[in-house]
Order: sequence, then structure tokens, then C-alpha cells
Amino acid sequence: MNIGDPIPAELDYMSKDIYERDEDDFMDIVKNFSGIDINQL
Repeated sequence: MNIGDPIPAELDYMSKDIYERDEDDFMDIVKNFSGIDINQL
């Protein structure tokens, strides 16, 4: 389940309408949370 307060890395993603979200937004969460840019691996 996705419950609780969003972590800081999720705030921009959570502010978008569900239909505006895409995989790039998810990659941004990964980058903001971990500091790793998947596109540079």
C-alpha cells in the first residue's frame, strides 16, 4: 500500500494530476532520493 506522507523526493510527482505522471517522473524520484541518474549508468 502507498500510505503515509510522501518523502521530499516525491513532492513534485505527487503535485501532478495522476494522468500527467509518467516514467520520467519516476526516474526523477529515483535521482532525487538516491543521487543516481539512471540515464548515466
